[in-house]
Amino acid sequence: MIKRLTCLGVAAALTAWAFDFFFWGKAPGISFALYVALCLGIGFILALREGLLPARNSVWLLLPVAVFGIMTFIRREPFTLGINYLLTLSLMALSYQSLYVISKIIFNSNGISFLK
Repeated sequence: MIKRLTCLGVAAALTAWAFDFFFWGKAPGISFALYVALCLGIGFILALREGLLPARNSVWLLLPVAVFGIMTFIRREPFTLGINYLLTLSLMALSYQSLYVISKIIFNSNGISFLK
């Protein structure tokens, strides 16, 4: 249960404002990498304020998220750009607990846990 709903509301408003600032009427070049970094930073700050620490396996996913996020403005071919967007967002989802049920069904394990 989230203890600080005000912080969550402020974080959601900040994230929504940043999305509008970075993407409205602009090409997504470096804005995508900055938005990814902002979302991950806000997520970690909210988790730490709740007293939760990231699992080691999830922290290792930050390296490929950073690489694919940076590659979105370095490599501009359409196929590479699409793959970089897809992998960045997929790995961000994987690093959180959103794929817990799918991983439990597919891998027959205890799931992928971001927070312990």
